[in-house]
Amino acid sequence: ASNIEELEKLTNLSDGLLRLARLENGKLPLTELKISQIIDEAVGRVSGQAEQKNILLNTAISKDTEIMGDKSSLVELMVILLDNAIKYSDKKTEISIKATTDKKTVTISVKDKGKGIAPADLPHVFERFYRADSSRTKQQINGYGLGLAIAENITKLHNGTITVQSSQNKGTTFKVTIPAKA
Repeated sequence: ASNIEELEKLTNLSDGLLRLARLENGKLPLTELKISQIIDEAVGRVSGQAEQKNILLNTAISKDTEIMGDKSSLVELMVILLDNAIKYSDKKTEISIKATTDKKTVTISVKDKGKGIAPADLPHVFERFYRADSSRTKQQINGYGLGLAIAENITKLHNGTITVQSSQNKGTTFKVTIPAKA
């Protein structure tokens, strides 16, 4: 059983590294997409995790804005952000997912009320293999520090930006801004 568990961990690591390499060296096929479909699919993928911790996933989408993007990679981006928010949030809290638009951009934010990220760790969260100090959470969080590096690459391939703001013991907000469909 221990060997199978280790094999699964290595498989996940190699899959993550391959995905990151493909994103760094490629271009994505872009199609018209509705932001609501991306968010709904991502929320559906992580809802089981949220239910286990009794975390409410609250979505607010200003309107059904369309963008040009690659659906599977944008869903993956949102799943990464939601997965992290769930992992680092206490039980019985809330995670807010909002999408707002202006004439040129769409901004999607994922805000949790978790442990937060130390100021010294903030500049490094998008680096490969970077894991913030484990003392920020009481439980051991599995992973290799590839998720946010993948999220950043997906965002860049969509000509967007990803930022993070965090206050320790108050929560973290990730914002992804990408061009709106012209």
